[in-house]
Amino acid sequence: MRTRPRMLGAAALVALFVASLSLQARADETYPSWADVEAARSTTATTQAAVVRITALLSGLHATAAALGDAAVVANGAAATAQADSATAAARAAVLSARLSVASEKTRAANVQLGRIGAQLYRAGSVGVVTRLLLSADGGPDLLYRLGVTTRLGETTAGIQQEALAQANVVQSASKEAAAAAAERDRLARTAQSRAAAAAAAERTADEQLAVQSATAGVLVAQLASLKNSTAETERSFLAGVAADEAYKTQQAEAARAAEAAAAQAAAGRGAAGGGGGGSG
Repeated sequence: MRTRPRMLGAAALVALFVASLSLQARADETYPSWADVEAARSTTATTQAAVVRITALLSGLHATAAALGDAAVVANGAAATAQADSATAAARAAVLSARLSVASEKTRAANVQLGRIGAQLYRAGSVGVVTRLLLSADGGPDLLYRLGVTTRLGETTAGIQQEALAQANVVQSASKEAAAAAAERDRLARTAQSRAAAAAAAERTADEQLAVQSATAGVLVAQLASLKNSTAETERSFLAGVAADEAYKTQQAEAARAAEAAAAQAAAGRGAAGGGGGGSG
């Protein structure tokens, strides 16, 4: 239960770190001015070089936007997992607290019963009950009846004492479990709060940077259109197509890797099964 949140937290940190590196790389870039674009139009070579440069800058902005989005998604996933773990721990702590209350009430009730019986015996006098009955002037069936009552009273007292002792042990055990569960609940609640704050920060960073990048990308697309004697809409459509093609290729490559891993795992399983069957024969 505890490992997964730590793993998600580490993944969120890695994603945020990668995104921060991408942001730093973008900050270090020198974007061309419109004067640079006009100067680049002087020759075909400089125009082509400017087109390549601006296209690369737009690709970098797209990659940074993806990294920021991934970081926000991972951070939100970590926050959601931590919140779920915190809720589970809170529910367990509540169950154990209720169990402790029940055991404590049973212990109290048993002690009250013992106290009442003790008070009755005390009021009967310091002479043993059995002795007093034997010395009583009454005899016959009444004596046997009173002896039976006394025996049952002793048995009842012993039973109540055993119940009180058993419940006291339950209370001691339940107290330790409830305290540990409460501590774990509080720890996970703090973790959930921290991860929620990290997720909110990641979203703010993504929103702020994407707003800046959107404006920068708009200028770059307009410059690219100027260099290629096209329109910004045409260039945006072309770049969107390129990005979609790259995403498709990445998805296909990941699917191929997953299929290879699954095939290798299946082959290993068949080999292990074959070896086990040969050994048993």
